[in-house]
This record gives sequence, structure tokens and C-alpha cells, in this order.
Amino acid sequence: LVHSAAAGTPLPAAAFVPTDERAAERKYGFTVVASLAAARDRRGEGGLLAGRTVHFCRGVAGVRAPSAHELRLIVEAAGGRVATRIDRGADPAAVLVVTGDPPREEQMKDKLVRRTAEEGSGFHTIKWLFDCIVKQQLILPD
Repeated sequence: LVHSAAAGTPLPAAAFVPTDERAAERKYGFTVVASLAAARDRRGEGGLLAGRTVHFCRGVAGVRAPSAHELRLIVEAAGGRVATRIDRGADPAAVLVVTGDPPREEQMKDKLVRRTAEEGSGFHTIKWLFDCIVKQQLILPD
């Protein structure tokens, strides 16, 4: 994603697929072929996160996770947008609130963040977000 951002255009994914994809598939529980196919299908819909806003709680970026810039690139590549603050008028169902892994209590204290998570799809860990991105499946509670 960093290379695509620098080039100003999406670069072919095949150039960045791990050379030992079977090990990655076993480690993270996905298949590269299925994920790439799902990503191609979702492109017509705007991407996995199309129509969604992702709010990263304080202490996520750069702490056992990519930098804020890289997180933004990941979310935008998946069709979403990043909000550094949650707007009071935001639709909670369209906002994904992401915590560290494991979540820290202070990440869930902010009243607006907590209300958005409670009225929306809940709190999600950064690991959950990466699992969704890798598998190209948005796994939300019922």
C-alpha cells in the first residue's frame, strides 16, 4: 500500500503476495486465491469497507500495529475512511471502533466512542480488522 500510495495508483497485488503463501495461509487462516477473488468482487462495490468509517482509539497506531499513515492507507485501500474523531451525528452502524489487541480500558472510556460502539457493532481489535482485510470478509456480530 505504501508503494501504491507513492505511485499514486494501485499496483498489482501479485507483486506483493508473500513468496511462501502457504505458511501465511496456515498462520492467518485464509487462502490467498479466495481473498484476491473476494477483493476483485468487492472492488465493484467500492471495497470491503465501502460506506464505513474506521475510528482507531488512542494507542492503536504504532503500538503493535502499523503507523497512523499506514492504517489510513489500509482503510482507504479497502474503500473506507478514517476518522480521528467521531462526529456526534455519525451513524453508529457505519462506524467501526478499533482498539488495540488486547483492548485497553482507557481506549473504551470516551463517552462518544463508547456510545458509538454500543449502538453500532461494538469494539473491535486491530487483529479483528486485519483478519477482515486479509480474508476480505467483514465479520460483524449479529
